[in-house]
Amino acid sequence: MTPPALDLPASAAVSRLDLFGDGFIREPFPCLDALRTDAPVHQDPGTPLWLVSRYDDIRRVLLDPAAFRPDNAQAAVTPLPVGVLRVLARAGFRLPPSLANIGADSHHGLRRVVTRFFNAQRVAAAVPVIERPPNSSTPLSGASTRQAPVTCSRPMPRSFPAGC
Repeated sequence: MTPPALDLPASAAVSRLDLFGDGFIREPFPCLDALRTDAPVHQDPGTPLWLVSRYDDIRRVLLDPAAFRPDNAQAAVTPLPVGVLRVLARAGFRLPPSLANIGADSHHGLRRVVTRFFNAQRVAAAVPVIERPPNSSTPLSGASTRQAPVTCSRPMPRSFPAGC
């Protein structure tokens, strides 16, 4: 189902929006602010993407999977060349169904499983581990004090082999 188009004024920043341009990649926040102010629901003319930028609108989209299906969430914005598709097909590559791209009945079951392990409390508990520099050793929670600590990271190599 295609969301209904909204006739909203677009500021100069929104009309020049290029999701893949250097300016947006380096500093997206002015464009995101302009979207929220001038075009909170905006279909990007360069891609088939709908950009939804206000909290209440985002919440509505996420809580209404019947109207806003996620089936194309992992579709390529830029079509892959035929040669690339052939290589991927020969290798047997396919994007597996995931919480991000299935709107079928299995979405709710998968969401229930994922939410058990990926919820606000667990994410908050992981932040200190994620924010540590990669060369520091971080014992995993629950590691026994009588055993050698298990680490989450290894020191980064100083150089990489040729060809990498």
